[in-house]
Amino acid sequence: MTVKIDVRPRKIFLVEDNAADVRALEEVLNSCDLSYELTIAENGAIARDMLNLEESSSKQYIPDIIFLDLNLPKKNGRELLKEIKQNHILKKIPIIDLTTSSSEEDISLCYDLNANCYITKPMKLSEFFQVIRRTIQYWCEIVELPSFNELEIKKSRILLK
Repeated sequence: MTVKIDVRPRKIFLVEDNAADVRALEEVLNSCDLSYELTIAENGAIARDMLNLEESSSKQYIPDIIFLDLNLPKKNGRELLKEIKQNHILKKIPIIDLTTSSSEEDISLCYDLNANCYITKPMKLSEFFQVIRRTIQYWCEIVELPSFNELEIKKSRILLK
C-alpha cells in the first residue's frame, strides 16, 4: 500500500479583524507540527481583493483553507462567504466560520451558504486554543483537501467564457 504524503505548506487564509484572535491562531499554528503559510485580511473588502473574486482575473490567491469571521468591517463574513461559494474556482475551498455569534439564524444562514464548518469562539483562551488546535488538525492533517494547479484554473476559466 502506498501512502501519499502532501509535504507542501498549507496555505491558510484568516479573515479576522480582532488582533487578539489573530495572535491566538498564530500561536496555535506555531505549536502544531505543520508546515503552513498564513495570510491575514483584516476586513472583508481586503479579503475579497486578495481572493480576486472576478472570474476573468488572471491572478488569484487560492488558499487551502479559509478561517472566516462573520462580523467584519467593510464587507461582512456572510457576504464574503456567499461570493466565495459562488466562485467557480474558489467554491471547493473549505471555509470555517469562526465567530463570536452563536445565533441560530447565523448558523443556519452560513450552512445555507455552504460553509463547511461553523465554530462559535469559546470565551476562555485555553478553550479557544484547544478548539483551534483540533480544527487545524482535522482540516490540515486528516482531511484530503482539493489541490489547485494552474492548468486546472486556466481550464475552468476557459469553460466559463
